Amino acid sequence: MKTRIILFLVLLLTSFIAAQTDVRMNELKIIGKAELSNGDLIARENRDANGAVCAGLRILSDLDGLKFDSYDKIVKVTSDPGSSLLFLSPGEQVVIVYMTGFAPLKIILADVGVHLKSGMVWQLKLTGTRAGSLSRADDNLFDVVFQLNQDAVYSWYGELAPMPSKGQTAAYKLPKGYYTFHFQKDGYKPEERTINIDKSITETVSLSPDASSASLLKLPGIAVITSEPSGAEIILNGQKLSSSPFQGELQPGNYELELRKVFYQSDISSFSVEQGNTITISRKLNPKFGFISVSSSVADSKVTLDGKFIGNVPVEKYQVESSAHTVVAEAPLYHSVTEGFIIKDGEQKNINAVLKPAFGLLKITSQPENGVDIYIDGVKTGQTPYINNKTASGRYLLRVTKELYRDYEEQIIITDGAETIKNIILDKNFGELTIISEGSEIVLNGRVIGKDKVLQKLNAGKYTISSVRGDKYYEAKQDVYLSIGERKEITLTPKPKIGGLSLFVEPAEAAGADIYIDNEPKGKAPLVMSLLVGDYTVTAKKDNFLDETQRFSIPENERIKLTLTMFTYEGSRLHTANKWATAKWISLAGTAAFGGASYYFNTSADKNNDKYKTTMINSDALDYKKNVNDNKKMSGYFLYAASAALSSALISWIVQTAL
Repeated sequence: MKTRIILFLVLLLTSFIAAQTDVRMNELKIIGKAELSNGDLIARENRDANGAVCAGLRILSDLDGLKFDSYDKIVKVTSDPGSSLLFLSPGEQVVIVYMTGFAPLKIILADVGVHLKSGMVWQLKLTGTRAGSLSRADDNLFDVVFQLNQDAVYSWYGELAPMPSKGQTAAYKLPKGYYTFHFQKDGYKPEERTINIDKSITETVSLSPDASSASLLKLPGIAVITSEPSGAEIILNGQKLSSSPFQGELQPGNYELELRKVFYQSDISSFSVEQGNTITISRKLNPKFGFISVSSSVADSKVTLDGKFIGNVPVEKYQVESSAHTVVAEAPLYHSVTEGFIIKDGEQKNINAVLKPAFGLLKITSQPENGVDIYIDGVKTGQTPYINNKTASGRYLLRVTKELYRDYEEQIIITDGAETIKNIILDKNFGELTIISEGSEIVLNGRVIGKDKVLQKLNAGKYTISSVRGDKYYEAKQDVYLSIGERKEITLTPKPKIGGLSLFVEPAEAAGADIYIDNEPKGKAPLVMSLLVGDYTVTAKKDNFLDETQRFSIPENERIKLTLTMFTYEGSRLHTANKWATAKWISLAGTAAFGGASYYFNTSADKNNDKYKTTMINSDALDYKKNVNDNKKMSGYFLYAASAALSSALISWIVQTAL
């Protein structure tokens, strides 16, 4: 309590002295918002006077020599260049920051979004602003715009020289404070406005005609303003003028020049312009930037700087303003890395973000069968055996399902870098039914499932099975009740649709004839037999008798009588036809033999004729000539014989066909 009172008196006394002397002190200020530091944790051995584990507050700043205090007393402070870690009681509410030459900064933690908690670390960024005329370079400036009712109105504040408006607008950029502005134009009554500037504002100023007003204009001078680098914004006497380089006429008097450019320290200077003279102002801007390069243990990690995306790693020599910053590297399935740092002018900082996995391995197997469907949080992700090397860490609802087995559910937790292995034993939800019906289609609940013999795994319940074996059999049907784990074997035999046949042959001599039904031997006539319903072909065969064939039908539950009349072979048309067929084949054989002989003798005649033409001996020529004539004659005889045999074969074929 005593500590709090002393701190309060010090702050009160400092404020009172500053108010009485009207001295503007240098100020400490917070940059941006407080952030929870994911990369920092307070070890459990760090405890406050009450035994509670400390909370942490990390102060990042481009200022050296910062000192700290708090209402409940700081446990300890660890400092590195640009960074100080304060170990605080979890219930701490206020921290005071001191630095030589600066007003103390009282930080009410709740007001800046800091909510201390044991073991956790918050992060704040601090910088300082200098008092005096040059403080404008570092302070936030406000836009002050005057809308005028006349063109080329001159305006100014303090002892500075007047500046003409651009058209009917005069635009200033000024730090907060009280200002008295003057507005004047030849032929118009002067106007004056006093304004407390603590935000950007727009004011309307109307000038009234007044012919008696004194002229403000004097012989101007010329100002030439350059900067290194060029392109700096020029603010002259608080008004936005142009960008460097600039040259133009200015009214005689005193001027305050501010040059502003991104990544450079603002430069403030003053000069005076005399009538008819030219003044040249050249200013070199001091850099206010450094560079960072960011690499990561994970390729293509996303990098943000102070909440702004700047690219994927590797980020090389990215230009940043000299100040306190926060860089974040993140990648899917990895924990993000946050690092606060201070960049000083011209500094090159290299940051290597080591991202820790935010995933584990998930492996799922099942018994007694694989191919089980896997659902994670209701989304189907695959079937067993299943493995995913990069499953995001977290809690999930695992459900596995397979037909004929009971569904299985459980909560699983995937942790960073760990293996989660699940071997799931499925509970049966089926019985086994074997259906046997040789030569038949097997039907289950109206659906054909196979032939002859079928094994089915079925859920417990009632089923209708049947066996179908064509139109000549009745369908065999049966209801079956099956329990979980039960094994049943059912044999179905379709009942045939039967009729009868009594078969006789005549004359009596044909008795004992072999009977074939649909080309299958059935016995000897006469016979009596049962047959399935349907259409058949019966044939009776016996030596010395012609085969007798006839079609018949067997109706269900009826017996039909069928008599086959057979004819003897001798004297039958078939017998005669067979004789003529024999004559046909003999004649064809004779035709072939006689034709061959004719061809032979004709070939011999051709050979002897060739020898006759080439011989030089008369006796040989006579012999060859005689042989030619003899062979020609024999060839002719056999040709006539072949023709006669062919004619006989043709006649025999015609007669055979006609019978």
